[in-house]
Amino acid sequence: MNQAIDARIDPRMQLFMRLLESAPLLLWELDKQGCFTMAEGKGLAALGATPDSWVGRNALDDWRGTEAEEPLRRALAGEEQRRNLTLPGPRHYDVWYLPIKDQAGEPNGMFGLALDVTAEREREAQLRERLELVEAQRATIDMFRLAVNSAPVTLWMLDPDGKVLLSEGGVLGKLGLKPGESVGLNALEMYRGSPMEESIRQTLAGQQTNTGMEFGPDLYLDTWCVPLREEGTDRMSGILGLSIDSTERAKSERALREKFEVIERQAATIRALATPIIRIWDEILCLPVIGTVDSQRTAEMMNALLQAITREQARFAIVDLTGVDVVDTSTADHLIRLFKAARILGVEGVLCGIQPAVAQTVVALGMDLGEVRTSRTLHDALRWCLGRRSSDKAQASSGAAVPGVG
Repeated sequence: MNQAIDARIDPRMQLFMRLLESAPLLLWELDKQGCFTMAEGKGLAALGATPDSWVGRNALDDWRGTEAEEPLRRALAGEEQRRNLTLPGPRHYDVWYLPIKDQAGEPNGMFGLALDVTAEREREAQLRERLELVEAQRATIDMFRLAVNSAPVTLWMLDPDGKVLLSEGGVLGKLGLKPGESVGLNALEMYRGSPMEESIRQTLAGQQTNTGMEFGPDLYLDTWCVPLREEGTDRMSGILGLSIDSTERAKSERALREKFEVIERQAATIRALATPIIRIWDEILCLPVIGTVDSQRTAEMMNALLQAITREQARFAIVDLTGVDVVDTSTADHLIRLFKAARILGVEGVLCGIQPAVAQTVVALGMDLGEVRTSRTLHDALRWCLGRRSSDKAQASSGAAVPGVG
C-alpha cells in the first residue's frame, strides 16, 4: 500500500486492510506507463506473488498475450470497465478497471480490483456437469419409458408392503390401466385371490419367482418377480417385476396340446382297430391280424385278448393271419407267447389263415409251432372250435372230464 497512507490513522482503512488480507481479492495501481505502484490482497498468493514482488514491474509486459492485456490497455487509455477473466492456471476473476485522471482529465494510470471466483466457477462447472448428467439420464429414462410403454411388457415396482411405486408398459392397456395409474395402490389387494398374489407374497418373503398367468381369454403374461434388498443387508426394500405378453405363444401351445390330444385319441382308436376282438360264437373269440406284427403290437394284442377272454368267459381264441404277409422269428415267438398266456387262462388257441409265403418262411427259419393248433382258414378254425365245444359239452353231460379245461 502507498506508504503515504498510514492505516493506523484511519480505522476504516484498518478494516479495508483486514478485508484484503482475508478475502480472495487483488487490489493494484498502475502508473500511466503500466508499471505497478501498488499490489495488495490475499489473491496474490494464488498467482505465486507477494505484495512487494509486483511493484515496479510492467503489467503490460507481464500479461502480454493473455486475456488481461487488452482491458489493461483500455483502462490506461481512460475507459472504465468490468470484465470476467480467465488466467493461466486456470484462475477465474471478476475484475473492475478504474482509470486515474489528472486535473486536466487526461489518463494518468489506473486502479484495479479483482475478485478470485475460481472456486465458484469450478462449482458451477461441476453443477453444469451434474445437470447435463441428470438431463442425459432424464432423456434416457424418457426414451426407456417410451420404449416400455410401446412394447408388449409391463415394468413395475412395489414397496415392502406391496404398494405400487412404478407401473409402466404397453400391456397395461389390456388390463384396463394407464401407465402410472396404479401407483399408490396395493398390489396384494388388486390381485387378491389370484396366482399373482401368491407370487408377490413369495417374492416379498425373499424368493425370486417366475410364473405364467392368464388374465382373461386374450391375455397371458409371463411374470418375473425379483426381491430388492437394502444395500449391504438382507432387509427387503421391495419388488421389481417384469411381465411379458405371451398370449400368442400361450395360444400356440394350447393349440398344439389340443392337436396332440386329438392325435393321442386317434392313435388309441387306431390301436384298438389294429387289435379288434370279435365274438364270433358263444365262448369263441377271433383276433384278425393285419399288417406287421412287432413286440409293441403283440403286447397290445395279448393285453386286449386276455381281457376279452376274461370279460366274455371264452374257451376258444382264434388268431387269423390272413392279412399278414411277412413273419419272422420274433413274430412267431410273440404269437407263441400269446397262445401260452391264453392257455394259462384255460383257453384253447387256434392259428389260421397262414399264407403260403409265410408258411415257407416259418419252415425256412425252423420255427416250432408244434404246440399251436393251426387251420387253413377261419371257417376251418371255427368248425374245429364248434366241434370241440360240442364234444366237451357231451363229455360234461356224461360226467367225464373235459381235456384241457380246468
